[in-house]
Amino acid sequence: MLFIKKAIKLFFSCLACHCILVISTAAAPAKRIDPAGISGALVLSGGGLPDATVDRFNELAGGSKMHVLVLCFDESKFTRDLAERIVHRSAEEKFPVTSITVTNQKPAAVIAAVNMATGVWLLAQDSESIRNGMSSPLMHASLYELMDRGGVIGGHGVGCSAFADDGLALLPGSVISSANGDKTGSERINGILQKRPSLVGYEIDEMAALVVNGRRITVAGTGGIVISLAPAGERKLRMIKLKGRDAVADLSALRFSALARSRDPFPVAKPPSPRLAAGTLIIIGGGGMPRGIISQFVEKAGGDDASIVVLPTAMPDPIPSKSSIADAFRRAGAGKVTVLKGRKLNQVESEEYLSVLREATGIWFGGGRQWRFADAYLDTRAHALMHKVLARGGVIMGSSAGASIQADYLARANPLGNRDIVAEGYERGLGFIKGVAIDQHFAERKRFKDMSQLVTRYPQLLGIGIDEGTALIVEGEIGSVSGKGSVHFYNRRKPLIEGSPDYESVHDGGRYHLVRRSILNVENP
Repeated sequence: MLFIKKAIKLFFSCLACHCILVISTAAAPAKRIDPAGISGALVLSGGGLPDATVDRFNELAGGSKMHVLVLCFDESKFTRDLAERIVHRSAEEKFPVTSITVTNQKPAAVIAAVNMATGVWLLAQDSESIRNGMSSPLMHASLYELMDRGGVIGGHGVGCSAFADDGLALLPGSVISSANGDKTGSERINGILQKRPSLVGYEIDEMAALVVNGRRITVAGTGGIVISLAPAGERKLRMIKLKGRDAVADLSALRFSALARSRDPFPVAKPPSPRLAAGTLIIIGGGGMPRGIISQFVEKAGGDDASIVVLPTAMPDPIPSKSSIADAFRRAGAGKVTVLKGRKLNQVESEEYLSVLREATGIWFGGGRQWRFADAYLDTRAHALMHKVLARGGVIMGSSAGASIQADYLARANPLGNRDIVAEGYERGLGFIKGVAIDQHFAERKRFKDMSQLVTRYPQLLGIGIDEGTALIVEGEIGSVSGKGSVHFYNRRKPLIEGSPDYESVHDGGRYHLVRRSILNVENP
């Protein structure tokens, strides 16, 4: 019964999507992208099918515990030869494999076979045969059930395009072309991307396979893959070439990039001034805490009446069961401290989480990688409630990743590594303070040139680099510095002077006017 309900839900979901496409080509409101990527895995092979590709598929299917099913959607010699090659290779490795021709089977028999499998190949000499063969909502749903339980689905040649958005949508947000029989793949992909810039294009070489596992994209075989993002505004056509064992891309970042290119440009040319209408931000550059900053945070949150939310979301799994920072807040006199460790949408938007945020007077954003905060909270109901904490006079504090996420523009958020200060697809922070970009561990990790690069690209932003053990405390239009290091401000409204730093540094006890972009002192109060 549960399976049937899911299938019916999927059927009407697909029907709704197709209706939108038929009625209008105007941009429809985009669904929130699941940052976890896909369930299970995909292996999409170009024109060739080397043993290495079949072996990678078998590995993802569970190795010795796998049960591979080959579904043939036509009776051509081309398709039979492919199926025999897969069966032969799997038999050599002593892996169980079954091959059936879909046209000779009733849908119920095909669904039953898929339900027994840990990996399924979809083979045909054209993609339309696969689309038609899986057109039954229940058959289509069985593939999603397979992936939900961690299985793998494989495709080959021109049949790979059936996995794209206009087909089975097994690789969401995609348009796919292979080298086999499609010599104009790049032109076809670029033509579709011009009409639908929210999609990501994948062109697979003859001797390559696109491997997608969760959100991680890699390459199998000796060939390569070209990933394309549509040009938009000042952003040119972006082409990413992956080849070799170490080549990797991030599915979620690519989908976020494509979605951003289909929307209004970000950051905007004239962002709002960096001022707080109410509340306080405490933005720490990582490393140790400035002296007295925890007590100051707890006091601003209400002391005995405080309700503080601790978000360790930026940490990798598994998040520790105990929180030392939560204990520190309790020792400092906080009346109530709640740790929210979940990061999935159903957790973040659960009534349990939302009720805690509704009464919060302070929020702590911990260290780790800032893109995890964006994945969890951006554009959720929890995100809106965080802004309301400030609006009613509360306080938000964060360190390292928890510093950068507070800004309008999110610096250094590439999921594949922390070296790139600009990471397309992950450029939007939670926006507690507008018109700025914030970087941390600044002097210690020699990040001065990185911020110069960012504000040169986006001169409308005020760049802020914060040293370790140092806090920028923002109230109204003023940022006050506390701690052992400095806060460095990059203002491209001022002319650059050759031989001089392109930033101004403010030390402990100093203040900076964020709207006027100037250091406050006796002469300039």
